[in-house]
Amino acid sequence: MRASRLFTEKEDFKEPNSTLHCQGLQEIIVHKQETERLLENLYVRKVMGPNGVSGWALKECKDQLLEPIWEMVTTSLKEWRVQLEWKKANIIPIFKRGKSTEPLITDR
Repeated sequence: MRASRLFTEKEDFKEPNSTLHCQGLQEIIVHKQETERLLENLYVRKVMGPNGVSGWALKECKDQLLEPIWEMVTTSLKEWRVQLEWKKANIIPIFKRGKSTEPLITDR
């Protein structure tokens, strides 16, 4: 059974042209040390993201990438905007066990 049968056809989703108003939300601060710690503890065996950069490359080049990554995250939080690439994901169903005719139960 092909996994593509389980998913609906791709539809173009357009976000409404409305402004998000939040009251009482404090400024979110991301420290460079926290970003560095996350890069150091990155699990390198996970699959690459849509950008094609492996966790191993991020971890090995953390000293060079720390500043640009921290600036991107900080700017994104300040402007309340998320880069389009951050919204993409590779979804691959993995058959776990049981009957393959029940894909939503047996896949993880």
